[in-house]
Amino acid sequence: MKLSFVLGTAGELIKIYPLLTEASKREVEWQVVSTGQSGKNFFMQWQDFYLPETQLIRVIKSETDLASAPAAFFWFMRALFQKPVTRFLPDFQIVHGDTLSTVIGGIWARRLGIPCVHVESGLTSGKVFEPFPEEINRRIAVRLAQYYMAPGQNAVDFLSRSQAKNLITNTIENTLIDSVQLAVSNYSVTTIDKPYVVANLHRFENVSFLPRWQVLISTLLKASKKHKVILVLHPQTRAKLKTDTEAEKKLMRAGVELWERQPFSKFIGLLSQADYVISDGGSNQEECYYLGIPCLLLRQHTERQEGLGQNCVLSGLNENHIDNFLQNYISFRRQPVCVKTQPTSIIFDALEKALR
Repeated sequence: MKLSFVLGTAGELIKIYPLLTEASKREVEWQVVSTGQSGKNFFMQWQDFYLPETQLIRVIKSETDLASAPAAFFWFMRALFQKPVTRFLPDFQIVHGDTLSTVIGGIWARRLGIPCVHVESGLTSGKVFEPFPEEINRRIAVRLAQYYMAPGQNAVDFLSRSQAKNLITNTIENTLIDSVQLAVSNYSVTTIDKPYVVANLHRFENVSFLPRWQVLISTLLKASKKHKVILVLHPQTRAKLKTDTEAEKKLMRAGVELWERQPFSKFIGLLSQADYVISDGGSNQEECYYLGIPCLLLRQHTERQEGLGQNCVLSGLNENHIDNFLQNYISFRRQPVCVKTQPTSIIFDALEKALR
């Protein structure tokens, strides 16, 4: 079996990493085709995983991460008309999740005449424009793919309403659980001198619309009254703070620390020791669920079920829900989740079966 993975962001690479290690164990020939969507952070993560550069094809070379909608648009149009590149003709082209690179990988697979496999398929918020553009990307990816790796029954049910059931594989959990378990065994311990909170906020709909942005800043200021707050900066969040200098000054006066994005092994170590996490990202929601860390989700809708009603509070950006979590975060702490299922093995077994 020969596999080609089309990836553009560090988040995709993190969740696909267990498949790369499994491919090597099974002596499956593989390559990763980088779209260049997140040039800086993607290659930082590649190095963090000690992956060989000989397995990597850089179709669109970039040393920066996309920080604005115009930059993302011009990159996407360039990638859209880019001729697909491959070192060998794979049996499957694998894409992941809900990024613009997911869509590009599906389009490239069609041009090459290769079956497309969508990992983490079938997740939906039920709202076309939230999260944006991720929800739209997922729905396009479903139409471009032939094989669907769905992380749970809810995802299977969504796909079953529009796709042939025999092409859907229920992986039970997301491959992120495999990534977290690999990272926990050797994560980098971060020593911080007092109880702290990790914040990771970057959603387009949150940083682009003033009322939501104000809720984010207000929440960080409230949290900083009792905890050291570490805000991990995504490119779009950093760009927003450069334009909203007043918000940045308020955060600085409150003692909020602005950190660069961290390699996955170090980030998991940071999360595992936090009192709680403030995030608007689905992956953080899952990571906190697996680690048992209280998580305040600053979103109105989420496509994931992990942790809801347990360690995770979907705030809906409601001030009362936010305040209740901040006052009672300890009650949301849980034991780390023990999962015996290995989604990565389920995916490989399904692909091998499809080739018979």
